[in-house]
Amino acid sequence: MMKNRSLIILIWASQLFYVLFLPIWFTFFGLTVIRSEQSQSPFLSAAAEYIAGAYPVVLLAVIVLSWSAYRKRKLKKMILINTIPILWIAPILITFLVANVL
Repeated sequence: MMKNRSLIILIWASQLFYVLFLPIWFTFFGLTVIRSEQSQSPFLSAAAEYIAGAYPVVLLAVIVLSWSAYRKRKLKKMILINTIPILWIAPILITFLVANVL
C-alpha cells in the first residue's frame, strides 16, 4: 500500500543517487587514506579517515531509518533523515568541481 506516491519517488531517487555515489566516495576515501599517510598530524588524519570512511555505514543506517520513519508516517523525520548523506556528498562534489574548474 503506497501512502504517498511523490514521497516514494523522492526516497527511491535520493537513495539511488546515494548508492550510485559510492564509487566516487571510494575514490575520495582512497585519496584521504593516501593523504593521511603523508600527514604531519596523526590525530587529524585519523579523524579525516574515520569521517570519510563512515559514509557507507551512515548510508545503510539512513536507508533503514528513512523507510522506518516512512512506514510510521513520520514524513518530516523521514525527509530529514534522508538528507544526512548530503553531509558527505556536498564536500566531495564541491572538491571535484573546484578541482576541474580551476
